[in-house]
Amino acid sequence: MRAKSRIVLAALLVTAAGAASAADLTLNLEIPNLPVAEYHRPYVAIWVEDDSQAIAANLALWYQVRGDHTKWLPDLRQWWRRGGRDVKVPVDGLTGATRPVGQHILKFDAAAEPLSKLKPGKYELVVEAVREVGGREALRIPFEWPIKAAQRGNAQGKTELGAVGPDAESVIGGAMKYTRLAIALLAIVPVTSFAARAWLLPSQTIVARSGGWVTFDAANSDDLFSFNQGAMPVDSLSVSGGDGAAVTPQNIAKGKTRSSFDLELRAPGTYRVAVAGDMVMARWEEDGKPKRWRGTPAEMAANIPANAAKLEVEQMQRRVETFVTVGSPTDVKSIGTGLELVPTRHPNDLYAGEAAKFRFLLDGKPARDLAVEIIAGGTRYRDAPAALELKTDADGMITVTWPSTGLYWIDAEVKDEKATVPGVKQRTAAYNATLEVLPQ
Repeated sequence: MRAKSRIVLAALLVTAAGAASAADLTLNLEIPNLPVAEYHRPYVAIWVEDDSQAIAANLALWYQVRGDHTKWLPDLRQWWRRGGRDVKVPVDGLTGATRPVGQHILKFDAAAEPLSKLKPGKYELVVEAVREVGGREALRIPFEWPIKAAQRGNAQGKTELGAVGPDAESVIGGAMKYTRLAIALLAIVPVTSFAARAWLLPSQTIVARSGGWVTFDAANSDDLFSFNQGAMPVDSLSVSGGDGAAVTPQNIAKGKTRSSFDLELRAPGTYRVAVAGDMVMARWEEDGKPKRWRGTPAEMAANIPANAAKLEVEQMQRRVETFVTVGSPTDVKSIGTGLELVPTRHPNDLYAGEAAKFRFLLDGKPARDLAVEIIAGGTRYRDAPAALELKTDADGMITVTWPSTGLYWIDAEVKDEKATVPGVKQRTAAYNATLEVLPQ
């Protein structure tokens, strides 16, 4: 999954009210239509914060209310920390489902709760948004309550937030005077067929002598190397030793949020550990109703009707791998199928500040002009993925200068019409790897 995501918020606040008149807050929030392959609606929290950084009034909270998805609310980090953890959702008038593309108007009566309970003083209106596999950002606009004179507040984002524009208006006419806030919520979300980052994580990548053990975790998650979504199936797990011979992993187990297994390192060399799959996804209509199926190419004939209406079939090749070296490293050779990485610099010989070259192959040939994304682990502690974005040359090569030590995740994907399954044209080939960069 590529995390080329950006959430942009822009807002301008204009308020006006007389001493004897009420102020109604109208919120105009727009979620635009985006031409992307897979779309996830954002979680949004809107609240008023006092000068002690506590929530003075919760205004709105949008999340996926179908099923038990409240476990993702802590991803709205500022709202959660300021007091969201104490809110027992759902709450009438506050919580609701994530909103679709379009404009959404929210109105809040100053004479009614929660605004009616605001004490005189200085406040900030806060809008926080987070999108699956994307960035997160909070926009703050200061204001004074109660409103005694016209107020204009501006906000300028530095990373995920966009520029503020004069798109708000204050309507003052007769006895009616109210506040209007305009917020544009824009997002560029990942163009990918996979909903989460898939990764393998070894407990060690370099071992001095043979005879020891290494434990591996396998998971799908939004935050790299954190177990926050689901276990990655390891049915297609394969391990090869330094001599290329197959090695049998032990103690394989699958839990709710991760799979795990152990590997005994009986001989020196580089162990290549991979979960690789070659699947087929099909969509068609049957009696006017949509049908879906996913399975191996060998199972197609038995599961897809020969006369299926509006049939769409796509081959899905994916390889998720990592490397562990015992003693002296050995070469990592090409497999020759799907999208793969063939390092010219050994994957267990990477150091911060040094450049390393890698070659990507597609079906054994250089994958030119391939977009490659490299993300450091620990994304749960950053508002944005902070990815390195590279593109392969005519020989399928990229050069990476590692900015710091730690674990890194590599992501690349190809969509073409060169499926290797008979009768299928469309193909998606994806590659992911976990590498460790060491200090010099």
